[in-house]
Amino acid sequence: MAYPTPLATLRSRASRLGSRFGPAAAVLLYHRIVPKRGDDPLNLEVSAEEFEEHLRVLAFGYRVVPLRQLAEELRRGVIVDRNTIAISFDDGYLDNLNVAAPILQRFDTPATFFIATRYVEEDAGEFFWMRAASAPGAETVQEQLKTQRPAEQDLSGLPETSSDPLARPMRRAELRALAQDPRFDLGAHTHSHTQLAALTAAEISDELRSSRKVIESLTQQPCPLLAYPFGGPADMGPYARRAAKRVGFRAAFTAERYLIRWRTDPWFIPRFTVPSCDGVQFAEWLSRLGVAPQARYAGATFA
Repeated sequence: MAYPTPLATLRSRASRLGSRFGPAAAVLLYHRIVPKRGDDPLNLEVSAEEFEEHLRVLAFGYRVVPLRQLAEELRRGVIVDRNTIAISFDDGYLDNLNVAAPILQRFDTPATFFIATRYVEEDAGEFFWMRAASAPGAETVQEQLKTQRPAEQDLSGLPETSSDPLARPMRRAELRALAQDPRFDLGAHTHSHTQLAALTAAEISDELRSSRKVIESLTQQPCPLLAYPFGGPADMGPYARRAAKRVGFRAAFTAERYLIRWRTDPWFIPRFTVPSCDGVQFAEWLSRLGVAPQARYAGATFA
């Protein structure tokens, strides 16, 4: 597939912009990759066609590394390439396995999938926010539910299942299948996906330990990475970072929108939520972030 000529201009602009700020890296955050975008009240979807175009842009001129590698480089203070990118997915939707993974494999691209582990059992039902998505006033309902412990959540009156079968959580067998690919890692996303600011320090520690235990049982490997649910400072509260460090995670990720530099806190690593957009728009978006492609690709066109 040939990109329109404006892509060359966008790459040159990205190179110039990135050079002004010195070494930096970015973590990209996706939620759902769907065959075709439909009604998306929570703004979680990127289409498969768009995602393929994103990876095509990254394949030319960007250093795409596993998230665990980026985290270790940050801990050692050795982030030196301003074209460094890592890819992450939050929550654990079935489309991550059925739609996103084959595209990632085709481009030989690593990714980390952060899993809300309460939902890995066959009888666990669907994500509470996806059930709330079809309710009147979906955003208000979700805001109420996310601060409640699972036993407090009143889901009566909400649909039991989504109209989209790919929106359900991956279960244990599906997560094991995903983790069999060495390009893919599973990370912890707490157990219940409750807003951590609404919990006590002890409850937060229990959430993190429970999630890590499930992930390690699935992969038979240590689980060093955590992503905080919802991901903003107001969602994390005063205890989350301290708990992540005390429980033993090597790095933890937010949804704050800024670049990673060598002084970035390993337990407060930012990520950029990727918008639904085509390849040219994606290249322009990276340019605005200030993450530059390698110089030898900055003025190129790509097929």
